[in-house]
Formats: sequence, structure tokens, C-alpha cells
Amino acid sequence: MTRIIQAARLAICAAFALAVVSGRAHAQATQQAEEQSVQKAQEQRRETGAQKQARQAESQARLKSAAEGEDVTYDQILADPDNIDLNFKWARQQVRDGEIKGASSTLERILLIKPSLARARLLYAVVLYRLDNLDEASRQLDTLESVAIADEIRKEAKQYRTLIAGRKRSTHVNALLGFGWGYDTNRNAAPSTGKALFAGSPIQLTANSLRRDDTSITLLGSLGLTHDLGTQAGHSLFGNFTYYQGEQTLMKTLNIKAYSFRAGGVIKHWYANLTPTLIFDHVQLAQTTFLRTRGGELRADHKLSRRSDVYVQAGYQYQQYSRTALVPTAEERNGNQWDFGAGYGYWLTPNQRLVPSYNYQIKNAVRLYNAYTRNALGLEHTWLLGKGTFLLSSVTANFDRYVKEDAILAPWDRQDDTYRLRATYGAPLSLVWKPLKDFLGTLTYEYYHALSNLPNYSYDNTKIMGMLTYSWGY
Repeated sequence: MTRIIQAARLAICAAFALAVVSGRAHAQATQQAEEQSVQKAQEQRRETGAQKQARQAESQARLKSAAEGEDVTYDQILADPDNIDLNFKWARQQVRDGEIKGASSTLERILLIKPSLARARLLYAVVLYRLDNLDEASRQLDTLESVAIADEIRKEAKQYRTLIAGRKRSTHVNALLGFGWGYDTNRNAAPSTGKALFAGSPIQLTANSLRRDDTSITLLGSLGLTHDLGTQAGHSLFGNFTYYQGEQTLMKTLNIKAYSFRAGGVIKHWYANLTPTLIFDHVQLAQTTFLRTRGGELRADHKLSRRSDVYVQAGYQYQQYSRTALVPTAEERNGNQWDFGAGYGYWLTPNQRLVPSYNYQIKNAVRLYNAYTRNALGLEHTWLLGKGTFLLSSVTANFDRYVKEDAILAPWDRQDDTYRLRATYGAPLSLVWKPLKDFLGTLTYEYYHALSNLPNYSYDNTKIMGMLTYSWGY
């Protein structure tokens, strides 16, 4: 009888130990899956915004390329004021320096003396376009194309005529399609130590939870509409739909589809432009709805000088998570999110712009161990390299402080400090073949480093991504 009782005790202890180990492994897998899923959901908004920013930089670089040339000083002009070639170089220098009105006056003088100088008349039309004097820009192109000119100049004139016609329309439609390939060194956000906390005790990660690299394919589509309300101030309405899809090669549970809608308007005032926007996002992971976001934001932009500007913004959204087979506790993250931010933009040179920023975020959640406040610092740098190429660089630092401890993991509040370094080089494919002028290629490097007082959330990841986008507008 004694042996039977001892055997029963051993069996109960073994079962309890197995349950504890199994519970730890399950909690570890669930927590890691949740971290991966949240990071993946945030990724789609970041990558979509990055590609739109790249397109804006490419557009700025293309306008700047019309004025590329040798640097000239004003002292040289004073020394030889009647030199037409030198004055034309000075006009291009003025455009590069952002002195558009000054360049307009210089080009007017040149064309009074030598009206047959085709390059000067083309640049004058570009300057008038940038000054929003569209009718006079069209007349300059008419004059230019009425005489024999080089084919290259005629092609450029045709491109700007298309831009002028587009700006004159009250309604504009633009579309973007993109295809990309990426590689992550730590796609599953595995802790750097190879261990995770459970009830305050470290446990060794299982094989499936250790760092795993993976490749992915990205598909991106966007359709936008803007309408000028015809007011003297230039108020407008806009709407935009974006589709984002990321397909992992190995980790299929992180396959993502996201549908995003934006609608709002731009209210223009002499002091600042106000942009109210309504927001809706629908994110699916592994073909299952994971997150729906509804909200809005308001942004104000104020120009301080020719080289500097500031913005402030505030936003609200309600985040509705849905439980999935991979993340059964997702609904614990449901709640409001408030965002407040400000930034200062400054052109260091005509081709380099720096934007430091600060953001404050309040995230509420059903379970307080998912609620936090965030202080975020950012620094963005845009460098227009010439011939339509550019380099976008950014550094961001987030400091998250959670409201309450998650007792399943540890008996203390979670604190995360995360850092992201990102650089994107972009170039129009027209550099290779002129007919590919609407295609843009980008190559991105990103390093992400997370530090936490819970080792579960301390990890790093290096990402390399190439993207090819095609844009069309009417």
C-alpha cells in the first residue's frame, strides 16, 4: 500500500511539473506571437508612409534637376554683368538656392537680350510653374516649341506642359503600384538573451522561439483623389485608399494584408494650413482580422521663412483588436489612443532638409499591462543628390512606460526603450532608360533595437528591402 501511495505522489508531482512546463511554454509562445503581430501591424503603416515620402522626395529632386549646373557667385556676376552664359548659370544657382523670384528676374533680363536661348526659356517656364503662374508658363512653352529646338529640350518642355495642364485641373487622380523584396534577421522578434521571463523566473526559449530570419515579398497599391474647391484661398478635399500585402517565405503566420482609408481637406490661411483627416485601417494576419482602427487627426503647418517651417498635430483613434488562433489575448489591447506631436523643418542647403520632431502618445487598453505612455524623439534628413536621386535618413527613439505589471511575466512594470535607424536611397529608372520615367527604385536599410526591463521584449532586427514603384497621375 505504501508503494502505491508513493507512486501516486510521484505521478501527481510529475503531472504538475509537466503542466507548469507546458504552461510556461504556452505563455512564452503566446507572448512572443503577440509581440510579432503588433510589430507587423505597425509595419504596414510605416512602410506605406515611407514609400509616399520617397515619391515626394523624387518629385522635389526632379524639379531641382532642371537647374543643375556649375556654382556661380554674385561677385562673378558683378565682375562681368553682360556675360549671358554666366547670367544663365547664376539663374540656375538662384533656383538651387530657392530664390525663385530672383531667378525669374534674371531669366527675364537674359531673354530680353537673347530671346533665342532655348535653355533659358525652358528654365523660365519651370520657374513660372513653381511660382504658380501657369498661364505665363504655358505661353513661354508655346514660344519655345514654335522654333527649331533640340529633341531633349522638346521632351522636357512636353513633360512640364503635362504638369501645367494637371495643375490647372480642379480634380486630380493619382495612383501608385509597388513591388518589393525584403530580408529580416529576426523576423519573429526573439529575445536577444535566448530566455524569457515567466512569473519572474527566466526560462530557456524553445527551438521555434529562437531567432529566425526570413524573406518576404511586399505588394503596395494606392489610389488618391484631390479636388480644388475653387476658392481664392485654394481650399481642397482629398481621399485616399491604400492596399498593403506582405507575404513571408517561412513564417506564414505573419502574412499581412492591410486596407487603409484617408479622407479630409486642406484649409489654407495666410498664417497656417489646417489639414483635418478621418482614418480607418483594417489589418489581417494570416487571413484573419487582427486590428481595426477608426479615428482622425488634425495638423497645422506654418511657414516661418523661405527655409524653415513648423507643424503641430493631434490625433485620436480607437483600436479594436480581434482574437486569433495565434494571439487569443489580442482583445486585451482594445482601447483609445491619443497622439500629439510637433516638428521643425529647415533647409540646411538647397538640397538638404532636416526635421527634428517630438511626439507624445497615450495608449489605453482593457488590460492595464497593455496600456502605456510614450515619449518619442525623431530626426529626419532629406538629401537631394541630383538627377532625380535622393537619400532619406531617419533616427527615432521611443520611450514607453507601461501602467501596470503583467504578473504572468514578472511582478514589476514594463519599461521599453526602442531605437530605429533607417536609410533609403532612391533613383528614377529614367537614368537607365528614358521611357521608365514613372518608375522609382528604392533600397532601404533599417536597424531596430529594443531594450526592456523584461528580457522578453529585448531584441534587435536588421532589415534590408528593395522596392520598385510606378506612379501615374491625371
